[in-house]
Amino acid sequence: VTIQGGQIASIEQNNSDSPEYFDYAWETIYPQIMGNQSADGIDTVSGATFSSEGIIGAAQKALNQAMDMMEEE
Repeated sequence: VTIQGGQIASIEQNNSDSPEYFDYAWETIYPQIMGNQSADGIDTVSGATFSSEGIIGAAQKALNQAMDMMEEE
């Protein structure tokens, strides 16, 4: 997760597990996270629940870490 100017500028991923599910979930969840500027309140994608939960959880963790780092500066 890249934060610039206090906003999410980009999120990069490098998944290689179950791409048919992950890609489907990523294409739905990524725009929501970028639009909301948060991973909170994002619903899982039907048919790709485990991938969705992984993406949302990883984004929340990365965002929390990024925010903690910004507060320390």
